[in-house]
Amino acid sequence: MGRLFRFTLAGGIGFAADAAALWLLLAATPLGALSARVLSIGFALCVTWQ
Repeated sequence: MGRLFRFTLAGGIGFAADAAALWLLLAATPLGALSARVLSIGFALCVTWQ
């Protein structure tokens, strides 16, 4: 059960980081949706990497 909990927690944190970064990039920069999405995915990967 511990492994499933850690997996779910990491996924939730990654999703939150991705969504927050995407929202911030779209709201505060002139980037397009695709560029902002690529950067937000990269940010989420960095946040959740072991």
